[in-house]
This record gives sequence, structure tokens and C-alpha cells, in this order.
Amino acid sequence: MEIHAHKLEGGNNGQHIKEINTLNHYIGMHPIDAHDLAELGWMPFAVGILAILTLRVAAIGNVR
Repeated sequence: MEIHAHKLEGGNNGQHIKEINTLNHYIGMHPIDAHDLAELGWMPFAVGILAILTLRVAAIGNVR
């Protein structure tokens, strides 16, 4: 399973996520679903803002 900043991928055409969810069921965890992860919607913007701020500090040399 690979969790990127904008998507959730399971190997073998999603079969690995199904297997992980089956195992999680036995220990009482909720199933992993991309729709339940709200962070996947805003995380690319947060990473972009941090990258822009990092470049700004590198170019100017001062945070203020």
C-alpha cells in the first residue's frame, strides 16, 4: 500500500488494501478508505506552500 499526498494506492489492483482491511477487521480497526482521509484533499496545497516558503527563505535569507 502506498499513501501519497494526494491518493491512496493498493498493490495488485487494490487487492492489498482489501487484505489489510480484512486483517484490520480482526483487531477492531475501521476499514481504510480514501474517502475517509480528508487530508488527501488539502495536503498537496500544504506541501506546495511549504516549498514556496522554503525557496523564499533560500533566496532572501531571512524569514521576515
